[in-house]
Amino acid sequence: MRNIVISLKNKSEERRSFVKEEFKKAAVAFEFFDAVTPADFDAKDKPLSLSDGCFAIRPSEKACFLSHIAVWDIMIDENLPYIAVFEDDIHLSADAGLYLSSDDWIPDDAGLIKLEKYNDINFKVSGQRNTLNNRILFRLGEANWGTAGYIIKKETAEMLKASFAGKKSLKAIDDELFLNHLNKFGHFYQLEPAICIQDVIKNNRVNFQFESTVTPVKNAGKNKSLIKTIKKLIRFKKIKRAFKKLFLSNMLSTME
Repeated sequence: MRNIVISLKNKSEERRSFVKEEFKKAAVAFEFFDAVTPADFDAKDKPLSLSDGCFAIRPSEKACFLSHIAVWDIMIDENLPYIAVFEDDIHLSADAGLYLSSDDWIPDDAGLIKLEKYNDINFKVSGQRNTLNNRILFRLGEANWGTAGYIIKKETAEMLKASFAGKKSLKAIDDELFLNHLNKFGHFYQLEPAICIQDVIKNNRVNFQFESTVTPVKNAGKNKSLIKTIKKLIRFKKIKRAFKKLFLSNMLSTME
C-alpha cells in the first residue's frame, strides 16, 4: 500500500518529525507530499479543468482540496489500485501496519475507507463487514466528515475528478466526498475502531500540539450549533417539568 502524508514543505519540521515517529512506531513505510499553497493555484487548477471562481471556500480549504487531488493523481498516473492519504497531524494505532501494508483486506465494492476517528456523534450505517484484528467496516449512510486519514480506490478517484471538472461551485474536500458524493462511486466505509486520529481531536480540542488549518473552524461551527440545540432541549425539559409540577399542584388543590 502506498501511504502519502500531505505536509507543507519547509514550514512543518516539527509536524514532520512527529509523523515520522508515528509511522516508525507502527512499522509503516510512507512518504511526504508537499502540500499545495495559494501560490500554486493556477498550475493546479488547469489540469482539473476547473471553472474560474468555482471554489466557494477559503484559500486554505482550496489548498487542502487541491493537495488531496494531487495525491490521487499519483495513484492514477502510476496505476495503483488504492492509495492511503493522511494529513500531518495524526496519531496512529499500534496495529495500523496491518491495514497500511497491504490492500488484500479491502472489499471489492469499497470506493473509499475512512481510517480516522472524527467525532463521537453516531453516524448512520447501511451495512457492515468484519475485518482484520476484530475491527469492523461500517458502510456509511450519512456524512462523517474529515480527510485526515483514508484509503481511496483509483476508479473512485477518477470518477470524482471527472465530477469536479467544470463544476460551478466546489466545497471543501470532505464536504464534496461525504455530502455531495457519498457512495456515488463505490461504497464509502468507516473503519471502527479507527486506526488514526488528528491531534486536535485526540486532545478534545484543548492542549493540543498541532492545529489543523482547515477542520477546527468547521468543527467549531458544528459544535456551537450542537451546543445550542442541547441547551434548547434542556430549557424545554425544565419548562415541561415546571408545568407538570404546576398542573399536579392545581389538581391536588382542587381535590382538597
